[in-house]
Amino acid sequence: MTKFVVQAGIFEDNAATTVIVNNTLKTVVIEVPAGRRWTLMGFGMHNPDNVARVVTIRWSDNTPSRIVDIFSLSLTATTRVYGPNASVATLVQKPIVFDGGHKIELVWAAGGASAGGTASYSLAIYEVLSDRAV
Repeated sequence: MTKFVVQAGIFEDNAATTVIVNNTLKTVVIEVPAGRRWTLMGFGMHNPDNVARVVTIRWSDNTPSRIVDIFSLSLTATTRVYGPNASVATLVQKPIVFDGGHKIELVWAAGGASAGGTASYSLAIYEVLSDRAV
């Protein structure tokens, strides 16, 4: 007998904004709730500033020494980037699984003297509803 396992889940787009300040590093940390499992399917980041900024998405688990850059790119002023994207080298070409307690960090590096602005970002998340073994 053949068994097929299909994981049920919820797909959501966690879109939000954050304020970028003149020549200041900005980090937004999103933690996967305990007992949950998220799959990162895609992302979007925006540089609202009038100078270039390096934007980075990082993954970290509960070990402070384990941090992995999933994506990093220098965005020119007032531009956006979305992934997965064939023209952008990123680990998000395939889904990445995050367990409860893991953190997704979105980072806008300081870009020098600038006007700042309100940056938008989004994470396309698929939350697995059951991990029951078959």
